[in-house]
Amino acid sequence: MNLASTFLVQELENPLPLQKSKLKDVARAFGGFHTCSDELWDLLHSVCTLKYMGAAEYEFGQLSSTFSALSSRAKDGQLQTFTFSLSPSQRKLNSLRKYLKKGEKAPSPEDVTIWGIAPKVRHSLYVERAKDIASGAYESYIKNFYGCDAALDPIRDFDNDTVGWVEESNNFVFFSNKDMFDRFCHLFGIKEVPGE
Repeated sequence: MNLASTFLVQELENPLPLQKSKLKDVARAFGGFHTCSDELWDLLHSVCTLKYMGAAEYEFGQLSSTFSALSSRAKDGQLQTFTFSLSPSQRKLNSLRKYLKKGEKAPSPEDVTIWGIAPKVRHSLYVERAKDIASGAYESYIKNFYGCDAALDPIRDFDNDTVGWVEESNNFVFFSNKDMFDRFCHLFGIKEVPGE
């Protein structure tokens, strides 16, 4: 059995500092969390900030359903972590084009590591989907720009605050930032960490 087609991928940024905490209430409405408890919302915002995605489909509550599904699976011990690396040749590195156009030598990007959390059942399918999304190889339509190419391109110094993604069609998360991955493992009570 295959996974559903990926349609919505929510970008995650690091938690906002306290002086900007009022902005999290804006993201609450746009993330479809307007019906969740204040306690749940504060807990979520202690581990990440939801990036405004610019489309109404993100406001219909799918993200809230995704986190509910992940929480339910976590309680049943049905979540598993994963990790993989992507070499520069496996990613879209659009910033290299500007060097090629100018005839300059481009910096040499390194491999990036991705950490994730997905259901144990059909786990390898989730890992493959995360690889496809992160590398830009996923060929089906995804609603909006979801920032993997910018976040995984070390040469870009703008628009790369995104350090995590929530795939909302199949209920899994993946990260380019180990600290955020660790916070989500703690949030879901997962002690198993890949490679340790």
